[in-house]
Parts: sequence; C-alpha cells; structure tokens
Amino acid sequence: MKKMSLMVGGLSVVATVSILSLNPDNSVFASVPAIYAGTSGLPRMDVVDVSSNNGNISVTSFEKMHKYGVSAAIVKLTEATSYRNPYAAQQIANAKRAGLKVGAYHYSWYTSPSSAQAEAKYFTNYAKSLNLSSDTLMVDDLEDTYTKKNNVTNNAKAFNTQLKLSGYTNTSTYTGLSYKNETGLNFSYIGNTRVWMAQYPFTPSGSSLWNTTYGMWQWNSNTTFPGVSGTFDVSIDYTNLISQQYDTITSQKAVNYKAQIEQSGRRDGLFINGPRNTSIENVSTKVMAPSYDKQSVSVTAIAVTRTGTWAQVVLNDGKTYWIDNAGLRTFDTITSQKAVNYKAQIEQSGRRDGLFINGPRNTSIENVSTKVMAPSYDKQSVSVTAIAVTRTGTWAQVVLNDGKTYWIDNAGLRTFDTITSQKAVNYKAQIEQSGRRDGLFINGPRNTSIENVSTKVMAPSYDKQSVSVTAIAVTRTGTWAQVVLNDGKTYWIDNAGLRK
Repeated sequence: MKKMSLMVGGLSVVATVSILSLNPDNSVFASVPAIYAGTSGLPRMDVVDVSSNNGNISVTSFEKMHKYGVSAAIVKLTEATSYRNPYAAQQIANAKRAGLKVGAYHYSWYTSPSSAQAEAKYFTNYAKSLNLSSDTLMVDDLEDTYTKKNNVTNNAKAFNTQLKLSGYTNTSTYTGLSYKNETGLNFSYIGNTRVWMAQYPFTPSGSSLWNTTYGMWQWNSNTTFPGVSGTFDVSIDYTNLISQQYDTITSQKAVNYKAQIEQSGRRDGLFINGPRNTSIENVSTKVMAPSYDKQSVSVTAIAVTRTGTWAQVVLNDGKTYWIDNAGLRTFDTITSQKAVNYKAQIEQSGRRDGLFINGPRNTSIENVSTKVMAPSYDKQSVSVTAIAVTRTGTWAQVVLNDGKTYWIDNAGLRTFDTITSQKAVNYKAQIEQSGRRDGLFINGPRNTSIENVSTKVMAPSYDKQSVSVTAIAVTRTGTWAQVVLNDGKTYWIDNAGLRK
C-alpha cells in the first residue's frame, strides 16, 4: 500500500514508493515481480486496493478488472490525521457501479493508544462523510516503520476498538509478515481470519499459496490488467473477508411457540444477530446446536433467506440465537378445544394408538412420543372429558379406570350414541322379524353405552311374541322401543322390528 508525504511529530517525512518483496524466510528480493492478469497458474485476484496514486479509475477499468476475477476494491481514505484521498469518492462510486464490493483503508502513523484512537476517528469521520455503510470493511494499514514504537499490539487494539465504537464493526488489520515478526504484533485482539497479510513471492503460484491461516493474502503489488493503466496490488481473499456477499432476509415475522432442538444426523450452528451470513457477525459460529440437542426452546421469529427458513430461538439460559428451522422439532397447535362428558370404549382392532400426557401428540415436548400404548387398554370403558383438534386430526382426553388421564386419537375410541329424546309409554305390540334380524339390547338402545355395543340376544327368537312397550327413545340411528318380554326380561329393540 502507498503513503504520502506528511508532517509527523513536527518532522517532514517523505514516503517511499518502492516496495520490497519477501520470500518465505523473509529475505528480500530486489523488486516485486511484474504480474499480468490472465496469466495461467497464478493465485486468485479477488481484491485490488487503490489510492490516490491510481488516480481516477473509470467504471470501465474496474469492469475490466472484474473480468479477471476481481470482486472487491479496497480504497484508501485517510492517513495519520492530516490526509484524505481526494479521489476516494469517485473511486468508490465507480467500483460500485462496476459491481465490485468496496472496503476502505487507513494508512497508520500512530505510536500510542491515544494517537491510534485519534486516527481511527479521523478515518471513520471521512468514511461517514462518504456515506460508507456500517458494514463496510474498514482496514488498519499497519506497516510504516514510524509505528514500530511502544506496544504495537496495544496501539492496534485501541485503533480497532475505536472503529467499532464509531459504528464500524467489520474491521481488519493489514500488515506484512516481516513487520509482525519484528514487532511481535499479536492478532488476538482481532483474530487471524480478519488479518490481511502482505508477503510477495518472487514466483507466485496458485498451487503454492502462502499465509493461508489469515483472512487475506496480498501476494503482489505490481500487477497490470489488460486495457487498464497503472499497476495494482492484488490479494486472494481466503475467508471472504471482503468478497463476502451477505444474504438478504426476504421475509420475517414474529411468532410465539415452543419447539425442540432436534440434531439427530445434523450439526447446525447457532448464529447471533440474524440468520447465517446475513451480516458480518453471523458468517460463522462456534456455538453448535448439538450441544443443546433435545432442549425445549421458545421460537420468537421466523425469517427466510436464499438458504432457507431460519428460526430465532431463546434457550433455557436466556440466550437468543438463530438456527436453521429444519434443525427444530416444532409442535402442533391446538386449533380448537372443548369440554365434554360422555363414555366411550377404547377400540384398537387393527390399530396401535399411543396414549399421551398433557395434550394431544406433538403439542409439547412432553408428548412427542410415549411408551403407554392404547392396545393395553383395548375394550376398556373410559370417560371422555375433552375434545381437541390439531393439524393431525381430532384427539380425545380420556380418564381410564385407574384414574389416569391421557390423550388418544379419537379414531381409536368407540363413541356411544346419545339419546336425543325419550318418553315413557304403555301399550302392547308384537315382535315382527319377517325379513329382519334385530338385536335385543340391555340398558338402552344399541351403542348408547358399553353394555349395548353388541348383543347375543336376537329378536327372531321371539318372533310374533306379544310384548309390553314401556318407553320410546330416539338416537342418531333411529327410534328404539323398550319392551318387556313374556319372561319378564326387559330389552331395547329397533322400533321398526315391532308391529303395534
């Protein structure tokens, strides 16, 4: 990168523009090799950085660079606290018009935390005046010999902290390997993946990449693009530090329901401040969902990006994250519920229904599954106390003979008919079974209780017998007569099976 002639500490310092090239063991070559874009076998040219030395670069020139793989331009804005790049606004505008991502850098002269803070403020003030958004990559260009004083790491940390305090959280440090080794610069304040390392091989090769533990590697400063005047610094962006394209949230809505983290065969990340890759804060994460597998969570929002549907969840410890919605087990909503009071019979012929506690199946974490199976209670009479509807069907809350309460699929019950009207009568009739085979039921019309679901007493055995009719009742299946036979036994028969 380039520096200008400045007044530093009352002295006039004149910048040198020649750049040394370092080999892997930091020995120095006489010059940086000339590179021509389009030459086969080179490392990628993801990024160019430009300054006033490059002048007013046209949209067409940036477009030509784009054809050779350049996806981003990092523009010098400031130096120390007394220089602003007069071409910055035009360089930024033209790079954006050419479809490139844009970042910014500051050439540093600071030698203390206070001077680092002052330079960071100078940098961000100019960035704001140029309307650079808060997610713009903001780079501390830390390479000048003048800065090799005092505690370089503390100074760089102060600069980085001030950038964030000024609202720019997407930060990076640019330096050379020799500078790092000489000063003992420690990147713990920012992390290696946010470091832009400069080191220039004499014979750069795409099959022999250097500095891969860092975010970007500036591998040449003497590159020419066909049809573009001047030479440029070029870098490979290993971690999408500037080339990163963030996903847009296309829709989002607030919700409020419970779910369970379900990581069987999965390894989802938990992301802060939005779905994955929607901002600098959530490009990656170290917090993994399998650590919270089977935990019940509150889902507070659903968002959609190009990668899918994401859920905002609150964990038991109160922390909020975003997770791929496919990594959750969501529970069914009860769309309607009413109290009832009637008898039914568990009917499991050809079925294997579960009995669920605290609600219909999959309406909460407690009833995702069950070990209590309805066939163990087949044919038992139960009291039905509530009916609920979910997306999976109709569910009945039942009380077993032992007093335990469960929910069962309503289709796994035999429900009894209600007597809609009944009146006492007193007249004679004759059982008439010509062409019929009616049953005689005790304790009520057929299917009005567990006792009269079926019968072995058949009316044809009493065909033509005179009976006393003592009551008439109506159910959904028809009209029923209570009759007293000659032997004094009382039954219910379909009224159509009698002749008055």
